[in-house]
Amino acid sequence: RKEFVDYNIFYYFMEMLRKPLMGTVPDVTIWFYTIITSIIMLMVSTLVLTKYRSRIVYWL
Repeated sequence: RKEFVDYNIFYYFMEMLRKPLMGTVPDVTIWFYTIITSIIMLMVSTLVLTKYRSRIVYWL
């Protein structure tokens, strides 16, 4: 069960929201995984946008 949580990318984003609400500061590992995941998703979305830019109008 712990391995599932460790590899779930949404866990880290939820922890970034939950920890300050509970009155604590998010750990460095949570910051690290959140920033790395955001950068990777930005790069992937940029690649998809450049490849399918002409077709996106039809998808919306």
